[in-house]
Amino acid sequence: MGQMTELLTKYGLIKEVFLDGAKEEGEKDMEYFFDDWFSLIEQLQPGAVIFSEDGPDTRWVGDEGGFAGTTCWSLFNRSNAKIGSTDTSYLQGGDPLGHD
Repeated sequence: MGQMTELLTKYGLIKEVFLDGAKEEGEKDMEYFFDDWFSLIEQLQPGAVIFSEDGPDTRWVGDEGGFAGTTCWSLFNRSNAKIGSTDTSYLQGGDPLGHD
């Protein structure tokens, strides 16, 4: 939390915080504190957009090759996502019903 606090308070206005690559298949079982990080970011940089597999503001669109799903809804329902285990077809397509 200390490093995140430093990054969010000592370098001016932050537009986006990109949290990528945690909890992939075969990785060791580490505990991440995404909800705490999301809260800290929202408190210290309320205008920043947060990216992660679990949202909350912007989501993964496509795959490592740069291809998005044939239908790609911009909205995302966070209750259908969990960091490290979200169905990739859901990540690539978004949600026609929007936010939860």
